Amino acid sequence: MRKTINKLLVSVIVSTVALSGCVGNSSLSKTSKAEAHAKKDSAISEIKKGITNLLSAAKDLKKEISIGDEAKIKQTGSKLENTWASFEDSVKPKHPDLYENIEKYLNPIIAGSSAAPLDKQVLSKLDEQLIQVLNDFLKNPDSNGKKDELTDMAAIDEFNAEASKVKDVFNGVGLTPHISQDGVKEFTLVAEPHMWEPVKGVIANAWTFNGQVAGPTIRVTEGDHVRIKLVNKLPEPTTINWHGMQVPNNMAGIPDVTQLAVEPGKSFTYEFTVGHPGTYMYHSMYDDMKQVGSGLYGAFIIDPRNPSSEVKYDHDYTMVLSGFHVNSTMEDEENYYTIDGRSYPYTQPIVVKIGETVRIRLINIDPTEYHTMHLHGMNFQVIAKDGQPSKDTQEMNTLSIGPGEMYDIAFKADALGTWLFQCHILDHTMNAEDSMHMGGLVTMVKVVE
Repeated sequence: MRKTINKLLVSVIVSTVALSGCVGNSSLSKTSKAEAHAKKDSAISEIKKGITNLLSAAKDLKKEISIGDEAKIKQTGSKLENTWASFEDSVKPKHPDLYENIEKYLNPIIAGSSAAPLDKQVLSKLDEQLIQVLNDFLKNPDSNGKKDELTDMAAIDEFNAEASKVKDVFNGVGLTPHISQDGVKEFTLVAEPHMWEPVKGVIANAWTFNGQVAGPTIRVTEGDHVRIKLVNKLPEPTTINWHGMQVPNNMAGIPDVTQLAVEPGKSFTYEFTVGHPGTYMYHSMYDDMKQVGSGLYGAFIIDPRNPSSEVKYDHDYTMVLSGFHVNSTMEDEENYYTIDGRSYPYTQPIVVKIGETVRIRLINIDPTEYHTMHLHGMNFQVIAKDGQPSKDTQEMNTLSIGPGEMYDIAFKADALGTWLFQCHILDHTMNAEDSMHMGGLVTMVKVVE
């Protein structure tokens, strides 16, 4: 079994590195580079699928080892080895140096474990160790002193593919529903592991809805009847809670209270009529410190049936505040705080003309952290809290938002220039331990003529 665990550790990392586009070397001719680049999209898609299967098989194995059922340990170990077999022959010859580095790095993890099952503490560190090795590899040059050009190309393509999803969340673009014959708006949310980059070149081992962080925005109209199918492709159970919304009790998504948790490989359909217009969110309610902390959340916006019933703004943005643990554990503080899944300098800027009005839907889904969002150069008003219109229109420029709180703020862009909009808890404006440069919960408000 220890041999199986070794294969697990090596296989997931090497396969994940392949995802970043390690399909050639920098001495390729311009023609062969172009050909490889043209083919890699489909290849990366297949590798993604294989990596997802590897991660799922690895987590199944970890689960059975913790339980101690020898028959199931053998069964899941065989599944993992079979999954790895499709990668090993094609990947190993291309990166022998990486193999050596992985082996050296992982030796401390398995040292002293003379027989299966490995202890739970060692098992709990596997994912973090895998991601650390991957990030170390991406940051360091190859043995020839240069980074693989195709690796960089593929990483940029992957990052750019994520960027369109980030922009949709920021701009409040809703997931397109299927309209059933009875007029119900139907959505599908697939909970699944997925690699995600909070900043370019840094990989987080995310758990996602539909492969993105934050999950796709669900945007509907007051009075709509919705049917939302949750498909669980995670290695453990999950549910969805419709945070702040008034739904039937059996649709509330509270495991072992209002429903049974949705097991891996199973699905559950939530169905309800949406009520009061406003800004809300959805998120996992099972093992939520880990699942929400890994990315299982999204915005849920209900527009009024009568658009004239609320103020119209020139711009309407959504900012989902959270963070990632990269190369660290859930017990540590997050080290990449994010707006819509991205840390500064890759957060979306706000670009408006002088005199235009702006609405920002602020959602703090961070499991434990308060965020004090501060706008430089201008004041704003709180126009709604937790989906309910605010009667207090006090002018302010700093707002403290607790975990699970949702605020809508609005301001008029009346000061030309580029202004910061940031969390004023200053270690929330750094990426990892880099105190010399801005990062995390920072974006720019650019007011132009």
